[in-house]
Amino acid sequence: MTPRDRIDFLVAGGIGIEAKTRCPPRQIFRQLERYAEQETISSLILITGTAMGLPEAVKGKPLFLVSTGRASL
Repeated sequence: MTPRDRIDFLVAGGIGIEAKTRCPPRQIFRQLERYAEQETISSLILITGTAMGLPEAVKGKPLFLVSTGRASL
């Protein structure tokens, strides 16, 4: 996308997938905001074990959370 913003996976339809471990929630959210500014992104999926709440959308783009912490219980 840009030299600073390289999402982990970009799949068909502009779905961006980001995987994060051991990262502060605020830092994760700022990164998702930057990704959402990109025209190539239509929606975002965050996969993380970090406990955090997220809005349903960021910068008008749908945002989904896959919590590996809860999934492994």
